[in-house]
Amino acid sequence: VNTVGGADDVWTTSAAQHLTYCVTNDFPAADKQRAISEMRQATRAWEAEAHVHFQYVSSQDASCDNTNTSVTFAVRPWTSSGACSFFPSGSACVPRTLVINFNDLDTNPFYMTNSPNVRTVGVFRHELGHILGLRHEQVRVATSCGAESTTWRGVTPYDHASVMHYPWCNGVLTSDL
Repeated sequence: VNTVGGADDVWTTSAAQHLTYCVTNDFPAADKQRAISEMRQATRAWEAEAHVHFQYVSSQDASCDNTNTSVTFAVRPWTSSGACSFFPSGSACVPRTLVINFNDLDTNPFYMTNSPNVRTVGVFRHELGHILGLRHEQVRVATSCGAESTTWRGVTPYDHASVMHYPWCNGVLTSDL
């Protein structure tokens, strides 16, 4: 789990039961439907494993960005590679936003070679893990992926097959996240 000032960076129990999100209309139509469907699958996967609840608020899609206080976070397209999200304390590439580049994740040869079973629904699951306060699992061991922040606390035994472990960082190459 991510830590800030020595404390776990997680939602309060009540906040974790009411994590709301919108999916911006800035996605092209087919990608928006894909984002809605895959977010539904990814949020349900976390709800089945953790004491959390996500709710999609479609009425906020027209104004879906990180300034919209009617939702906890926005889901938006991204032009950089892969995807990125934020920690509960706010540290992020884009505050209060989960960003994803479907085209990059679908067509980049790096992902096809180094994580052949990862699909974007798995990327959504992984990014939601960050939103819940989880760090990359590989921060716990030396990998070829380089050092990350040391502001974390282990809460389970190390798991190289974790949804939070990049397959290409000494993880499980067949992982689907």
